[in-house]
Amino acid sequence: VNPPRIQHSRAIRLSGSTDADKRAVLATRAAGIVEELPVEQGSRVGRGDLIARLRDEGKQAAVETARQVLAQREAEAAAARRLHQQGSLPKLQLDNVLSGLAAGRSQLEAAVADLERNTVRAPFDGVIDTGDVELGSSVQAGTAVATVLNLDPVLARGEVSERDLAHVKPGDAAQVRLVNGLALDGR
Repeated sequence: VNPPRIQHSRAIRLSGSTDADKRAVLATRAAGIVEELPVEQGSRVGRGDLIARLRDEGKQAAVETARQVLAQREAEAAAARRLHQQGSLPKLQLDNVLSGLAAGRSQLEAAVADLERNTVRAPFDGVIDTGDVELGSSVQAGTAVATVLNLDPVLARGEVSERDLAHVKPGDAAQVRLVNGLALDGR
């Protein structure tokens, strides 16, 4: 007599923990005083959202000065090109003016980059887990400002015993029961 075989699903119970899919500790790239801090613990942020801004300490003025210098160099270059085409300006002087124009562009780029180092922005959509500085705090370059977590998806981690290891493979269906009683399905 051959009894019928019935396939049973095996349930393996594990204890574990949950973790964010992505985690980033955001830090300042310059030293200064925290002037703006529009987020707090639990705030939702999008990619590129402002997390913190340091006082500009005259950096905005340096950008405006560089813009004005560039505008002047562009006007000089346009006039020099016209004079060179008319034959009234030697090629060497035109090259000097164009070199000054290139230097003016570089100065503006450097001033803008220096000003941008005063801001800390979210690298991805997520939630602020911790805020490590307060408004008005003095910070050094590299000081942690906040930790951002991406909770979509949430990772569940557990350890499988050697006895059950043969019954588990990557991609198997799993159900996770959180401490608040919510049950979630995943793989």
